[in-house]
Amino acid sequence: MLDKNKLALYLPETSIELVNNWVSNCLLQIRISKDRLTKTGDYRPPDRNVPFHRISINQNLNKYAFLITFTHEFAHLITWNAHKRKARPHGDEWKDNYRRLLFLLIDNKVFPEEIESALLKTLVKGRQPLHASEYNLSFILSKYDSDSVKQFLDELVVDSIFSIPNGNIFRKGTKIRTRYKCYCLNNKKWYLISPAMRVKPISNALDFT
Repeated sequence: MLDKNKLALYLPETSIELVNNWVSNCLLQIRISKDRLTKTGDYRPPDRNVPFHRISINQNLNKYAFLITFTHEFAHLITWNAHKRKARPHGDEWKDNYRRLLFLLIDNKVFPEEIESALLKTLVKGRQPLHASEYNLSFILSKYDSDSVKQFLDELVVDSIFSIPNGNIFRKGTKIRTRYKCYCLNNKKWYLISPAMRVKPISNALDFT
């Protein structure tokens, strides 16, 4: 578990004061998680057994990606406090809170210009399709990753073999709507994976043609 006072270790320095203000009066437990395939963060509200909010963030995120993910999850916390189960998880109430928090960060010049520009495209309706703007944001954020070997899943051809940080190995399948159906060679199960997932190529299907 992560003490709220140590949250600053994972954040851009320009955001620390603002985020500390957000969490200062919250009963919140923060956990740094192992890399997860289908999500970068998670929020759970208080319940009869746990009297505090819980947010988990993947350990492999750079500081700007960590901040954006934390903001996403903290917007769930705000929405829960105001509406409880009456609001849908990513409904209009959550969207309004998420946008408000991100604009606070943008107004405080927390992000480099290229990340700020990519974020604004995800926030302004009609600028470009949402999936395209989110992919572009992921691409820009990846420039700040320490591992330069990895590629986006979208950049690999179908049937390529790739690994993810937890060691699991996959074969890339065809795209189903906005995600790729990929077969895990470790547990023999299929997963739907975001095209913006950062992966490490093992072999390219074109190597065998």
